[in-house]
Amino acid sequence: MLSSDESLCCPRCGFPEPVPPPTVVTQSPCSEFLRSNHLPPDAILSNVRREIVIAESGMKEIQEQVCGLKRVLDDLELRRRELQNFVATHKQVLAPIRTLPNEILSEIFMQYVEHRKTGAWLIARVCRSWRETAIASPRLWNRICILTSFGHRANVSGATIKSMLSLQLQRSAQAPLHISLLPDQRPVGTQEAAILEALFSAAYRWHEADLNLQASELRRLIQRLGANGLPASFPQLKKLTRVASSGSFSGEHTLGSVFRNLPVLEELCYFPVSTSSGASLGLQGVPLGQVKKLLINSASPQYDTSASRYNLSDMLDTLQLAPNLVELSLTNCVLVVAPGDGTRTIYLPNLVRVTMSDLSHSLLRYIASPTLQGLRINSAPRSRSDTLTTPASIVSFLSQDSRSDASQASILSFLSQPGLSLTRLELCAVSQSTERLLEILTHTPHLRTLKLYFRGPIDRLFLDALTWGSGERNLVPDLVSLTLEGTFRRCGRDPLVGMLRSRCKPGPLRSVTTYGDGEVRRIPRIHGVKIAKSR
Repeated sequence: MLSSDESLCCPRCGFPEPVPPPTVVTQSPCSEFLRSNHLPPDAILSNVRREIVIAESGMKEIQEQVCGLKRVLDDLELRRRELQNFVATHKQVLAPIRTLPNEILSEIFMQYVEHRKTGAWLIARVCRSWRETAIASPRLWNRICILTSFGHRANVSGATIKSMLSLQLQRSAQAPLHISLLPDQRPVGTQEAAILEALFSAAYRWHEADLNLQASELRRLIQRLGANGLPASFPQLKKLTRVASSGSFSGEHTLGSVFRNLPVLEELCYFPVSTSSGASLGLQGVPLGQVKKLLINSASPQYDTSASRYNLSDMLDTLQLAPNLVELSLTNCVLVVAPGDGTRTIYLPNLVRVTMSDLSHSLLRYIASPTLQGLRINSAPRSRSDTLTTPASIVSFLSQDSRSDASQASILSFLSQPGLSLTRLELCAVSQSTERLLEILTHTPHLRTLKLYFRGPIDRLFLDALTWGSGERNLVPDLVSLTLEGTFRRCGRDPLVGMLRSRCKPGPLRSVTTYGDGEVRRIPRIHGVKIAKSR
């Protein structure tokens, strides 16, 4: 039977309006016939038909109420979304960032811009408030970066770049400028020259400059500025990088004559290109007295020819003018030794770090620096196809036998200075004998960091020599960090593990990094030592 004793009216919302309550199925009129194939009597059939009509009517009523409920739910959902949007919008008014003073917000923007050269332009497009803060912060606009071919690859016209440059110079007010100019090597045309002139017209505000320009283009540009009554001077420039990426400064056009008035220069990264043997570095006129970091990288693609060769006497003269050097780096510079160079000694009392390729090893014989802490010598490739891909470090000790003895003598002579307490030593592409390598370590008893990148297999005798033993004289007793790269199959895993365990228990070794074949993956954990393994 069907009954209608219950009501579906909601006591909260009042839905639905008073209507006949829906019918509810209570009992079947022919339950005994539902489990058989017999035909019920006519009276029961008539009763079943009547109940079906009533049930269908109830279904229709319920469907109408379901549709009504859906309309109510849709309306409630719409109102809920409206309230959500209202809350989300008005919560922004209570956001803590609104309580930040513009000075602090500007400092946050500065942190972002330091990691993204075009960050100032992006910040100014977020909202009106950020745009106003950005425009009112001159330091946010003092990093000017012009990439690729002055816009040729980015389909940006020279006029657009010049307009953006002028706007950025205006917004930076009088803040010191950090310049990055990295075009390709196509000739500088009229539009490009106009952009460069606009950039160099603000040279008096330059603080750091990374200029990937040909020396000839720089000379012509500065001469043109002088002719227009805008002599280029750099009274605030502290860091000058990547100068003369192609061509060289020579004759009357030295680096000092092109970049005049550098009273506060502290860091110079110079990329000369020599095409003749015994060429001059072209650093005449540069005020090296206050320079603390000097990097000279000859960009010549040849290593075993007369290209990229410079007079040792010229290099010594340069270093003599830079007594305050803290860091010195020479890469791909072959130094030509003259007969009279053997009696000179350049004293650098503040030198802390030296990076040098084996092509420049002869210079070490003439340098005295009791304060040196880190030494790094990069190995020169044996051919143009033999280019190193490991992170560069010190002494290759030269795979070329003709230079190996001279290189070893220069390094050992340098390390034998009285009072020298080297704490960091890196050897890249090590190919010399174990005896030579151990002789180096004998002269560096105060090492705390040692990095060795072997060309081939690591000798077991070397690992045995590094192993600590009771009552023995141990090499580099203060070693805290050790990096080894090479092939371990020949010596096996056990000597390496034994050496590490012997040095970590009584000694201070706490960090080990290994690169090599599958053997390095099998190094077990050693208590108290952080081991990083990579193939």
